[in-house]
Amino acid sequence: MNNRRKKKSQLTPQRVPLAKSRQEHKPVLKRVTGWVWGLVVAFSGLIAYASLWPQLSINPDFSFDSQNAFNTSFSVTNEGLLPLTDLSVTCTGNFVMHADGNQFSGNLGTSTDYPNFSKRLTFKRRLSLPCNHNVVANGHPIDPGATLGIKIRYRILGLPISKPQIFNFLALAGADKQLHWAYTD
Repeated sequence: MNNRRKKKSQLTPQRVPLAKSRQEHKPVLKRVTGWVWGLVVAFSGLIAYASLWPQLSINPDFSFDSQNAFNTSFSVTNEGLLPLTDLSVTCTGNFVMHADGNQFSGNLGTSTDYPNFSKRLTFKRRLSLPCNHNVVANGHPIDPGATLGIKIRYRILGLPISKPQIFNFLALAGADKQLHWAYTD
């Protein structure tokens, strides 16, 4: 019986350790070229994103009433390449107004929404905003320091996500003693 066991173990081949596979090393130039291409592609993607992302600019056009800065017309321009859709505007004003020599202060403000103000605004096109009808002062002067906030909400290419952009202005007295809007951050 012992002989049998020996024979069986002699017939089984012994395992030979396999040679380790040699890892190939890429030349340094090829590795650096891959990194450079990756950086070029990432940088190009950031430039494309920045140039295509919508950006609005806003400008005061003219004043309908030199005594009331809130009667200034504003226009907005699409500076981005992508068309904007479903534009809505909210105009918010806060001010101090004089009436019969008495200065009123406190919660004098107004906010007006203009939903679906415009269906579409394409590249470099301009729209006039309705914010000049926001405050009716009935001929009473408004103090410098009044604020105007204009919030424009829009969709990009009609996608279901809307994006707001907010513009804030401060009324300053000019050399002509009239109020003029100055853009603030």
